[in-house]
Amino acid sequence: MVDTTELEQDYKFVRFIINRVVPFSYILKKLGHSDNIGGGIFCPFHDDENHPSAKVYRDRDGDRLWCFSENKMFRPADAIRLKLLKTSYSTVFNGIWSRLPEHRQEELLKDYEEFSQLDKSAFLPEGWDDLYKELEKFKYGSIGIEGVKDLLSDFVIRD
Repeated sequence: MVDTTELEQDYKFVRFIINRVVPFSYILKKLGHSDNIGGGIFCPFHDDENHPSAKVYRDRDGDRLWCFSENKMFRPADAIRLKLLKTSYSTVFNGIWSRLPEHRQEELLKDYEEFSQLDKSAFLPEGWDDLYKELEKFKYGSIGIEGVKDLLSDFVIRD
């Protein structure tokens, strides 16, 4: 098994692994929801009893759940952060990591290294860092899609 002792203290690394490896179907089953991946589902992040308002998308970077009611994107680690799953990041990470074959661990470490060392500033316009900090509010549910539109509009139209 690949030694990740130092990285286990790195919040971003732990979230990265959880988001890459934990499928939303697992989370939905744990919460008693349908896991109709690819179809409409009831969003587990809010009361949603009338009609399915979310859809799970899967790609190389893991699962994403888009809630059409809230206009928000959620990742698997958000189920822990928002206390939907009664567990901790470290418990989930340790359970995942210990079960992965060594070649998969090495692959994920390489992906994380590339992700964390990516110099985004080389191709981003001036002021992007400030905009990105504001856009993080959407990621964590502090603003909705209208707030994002306003931020992006102000950024594009700025002098």
